[in-house]
Amino acid sequence: MNYVPNPTLQVGIIATRRPDLIEVMLHSFSTNLFSNFQLISAYVNIDPAFGSQDDETKVVDCIRSYFPKVEIRTPDTPSFGAAVKWTWSQFKPGLALHLEDDWELTEAIFPEDVTSKMTKGYSAVSLCGNHPKWHKRKEYLWVSEKRTKFPYLGYEKIPALGTQPKFIEGTFANKISSLMNPELDPEKQMLPSFGSVFSEIIKENKCGFLDKSGVKQYGVLNELGRDWREKRKITKIIKNGRSEWKPMHD
Repeated sequence: MNYVPNPTLQVGIIATRRPDLIEVMLHSFSTNLFSNFQLISAYVNIDPAFGSQDDETKVVDCIRSYFPKVEIRTPDTPSFGAAVKWTWSQFKPGLALHLEDDWELTEAIFPEDVTSKMTKGYSAVSLCGNHPKWHKRKEYLWVSEKRTKFPYLGYEKIPALGTQPKFIEGTFANKISSLMNPELDPEKQMLPSFGSVFSEIIKENKCGFLDKSGVKQYGVLNELGRDWREKRKITKIIKNGRSEWKPMHD
């Protein structure tokens, strides 16, 4: 992919009824990223989780203040898998940006930062989070799995994709969404342990990393959701392949 000044950008957002978080997220991305691209479409899924109907209305109003032209989905029941599947299925060919409502962008991102990494064999670029583990990564996102072919010994690195905030080629996102089971956690079902259907595609469309922070900090994103949940004593669990939010036990 060659760099084109001010390329077009599609935006997809996975959100819940948390108006305080999405305002911080959208303000940070509007300041540091959206203004450097030509936004052509936006798709937002708002799951009825955490807040009230009034909170959902506030989230909708906030979104429309940043995206005058936007398609918003408000399902009756929350499902992370269904949210990602629907949002990624909306993307058209070209550059897209997948976001979640509980991240804050701390560094300015320009088109050349992204397009320089979308080279042959790469169809996604993940924004590095503000955590030391991100700096342990190499050129692309991978998971370690026991070898299933000769010589069977040891582990091998298998390219992975994940659902953290990332740039992704629209056609690739579309293909992945068509394979997703909306009832299951999208990140978990893309792991090799769930089967090879995703792994074979991701292997040819790796996910690189974008980190402009230098040596004084770890990444370009601050995670807002963890602190928000801990203050309210909420924890995330995976049950039967689905993501669920439960009260923490004292």
